[in-house]
Amino acid sequence: MHRWVGGCVLANNLVVMARQLQPLAMTTKQLISRRDKALARLHELGRQMLFGTVSETYRTCGNPRCYCHTTGPKHGPHQYVSYKGEHGKTTGYYVRKALKERVLGGLDAWKEFQDVARQVAELNREIMEAEHPRKRRTPKKEK
Repeated sequence: MHRWVGGCVLANNLVVMARQLQPLAMTTKQLISRRDKALARLHELGRQMLFGTVSETYRTCGNPRCYCHTTGPKHGPHQYVSYKGEHGKTTGYYVRKALKERVLGGLDAWKEFQDVARQVAELNREIMEAEHPRKRRTPKKEK
């Protein structure tokens, strides 16, 4: 069963447009709403993000009689976070086992922060375009 509802056809509980139209661009208000949500997410991520790259390392201990100094395997894995410090020098820190999940979550938050920040920049551009649309050129008349 089909019935008309405000320029649309209601068919099997689905709204079908009467005409095939290209997707409409979002309104400025919708763009600003999306940007505000993204900015709120950036604020949340900022509370937990950490910068760097994590790697697993194996190392020897301080006991010279330990098997790790001779034939046995080294101790580990230990999580190590490295990052560029002041003056571009690479530095880092070992992660305690108790903090492993928190640190890994913070590093993931940093990656998401970068993605969301890029989305905010793109939304800012779209808002600017929506607020100041380009003027269309009228074709020149041939004489």
